[in-house]
Amino acid sequence: MEPRNKNILIVDDEEPMRNLLQVFTLDSDLGLNITTAESAQDAIIKSAQLKYDLGLVILDGLNGRCFSVAEVIRENNPLTKIVLCSSNADILDQLPHPLFDSSLPKPFTLSEYTSLLKSLYQSQDNPAP
Repeated sequence: MEPRNKNILIVDDEEPMRNLLQVFTLDSDLGLNITTAESAQDAIIKSAQLKYDLGLVILDGLNGRCFSVAEVIRENNPLTKIVLCSSNADILDQLPHPLFDSSLPKPFTLSEYTSLLKSLYQSQDNPAP
């Protein structure tokens, strides 16, 4: 039986950023199934509909709800890798935080994004003992 592709949920309230992250994700050549959400509520609904197991990305613009969204995602699937991507220093100063597996400060490059995705992808295939 072939391994299934991993699913990624990209959350951002700005359509151009969601589109850019979709392109960046496709460029990673990891074969990820991509779903996007435009709001915290949309992300919560979508997280209940499908198992997202890699690189859930929570971005600025969720009206401070990134922690509550991450909490619901974690409840739905404790193994989901959750990344906080933000330019907000107040949010980034709260890291490390148990809800997030990694962070990606904005602005970031294509190389930084794909390196992080690949690292999370490989960590799911080879979990720590």
